Amino acid sequence: MKSSMGQHRNCCCRTPATIGHPGQQVNEAGRRTSFWNRVGKAMGWILPSTALALMPKCPACFAAYFAAATGLGISYSVASHLRVLSIAVCAAVLLGMFAGVVMLLRNHPKVESKCE
Repeated sequence: MKSSMGQHRNCCCRTPATIGHPGQQVNEAGRRTSFWNRVGKAMGWILPSTALALMPKCPACFAAYFAAATGLGISYSVASHLRVLSIAVCAAVLLGMFAGVVMLLRNHPKVESKCE
């Protein structure tokens, strides 16, 4: 008669998220992610979002902010074009990052736990 006590059970529950120390972050490949890698990913979302939120509505204000930040004066028409271009770039970056997250979630295999 076999006793269930002391037997080693082969369990498939050790997913990459549970390997390592508690609270340790891992990426899709099961490798540890560094603090700076996580900060960089967060800044990729924060910087374009903040730029869009703080973008002035009028080109004259954009020209004033541009002059204060760089020390260069630009015309009203150039400021208007740069404002539209910077909005388009920020929106494209956010849309690209959102599409990457959606694709990652769509392609992520469903893992069913067989452990008790």
